[in-house]
Amino acid sequence: MINRYTADRKLRHDDAYTAGNVAGKRPDRATLVYTQRCKEAWKDVPVILGGIEASLRRTAHYDYWSDTVRRSVLVDSKADMLMFGNGERPLVEVAHRLAMGETIDQIRDVRNTAIMV
Repeated sequence: MINRYTADRKLRHDDAYTAGNVAGKRPDRATLVYTQRCKEAWKDVPVILGGIEASLRRTAHYDYWSDTVRRSVLVDSKADMLMFGNGERPLVEVAHRLAMGETIDQIRDVRNTAIMV
């Protein structure tokens, strides 16, 4: 949302992370949309959220744009796992465990991760 709108809820005129600096190309709540598209395209591949949005929205939170309390981004996106905070080490551990044959559902004890139970 912040990439499409200013804090005053006005449309931005540019987007530094889109080809040609063109505004309005990314969807609202991009994390939710992109996660759902990945799950549709690759049904058997686990999706792990990370970054600032996942870290700040891993629990129920107040949403400025809708003026409501929203559920965790993990619930709304239907991702398999969420990594919060410094995610480099947890990501490596999860990747190694997946490579060794564990399923994403079996990985429940990695620090800085959250899963749906």
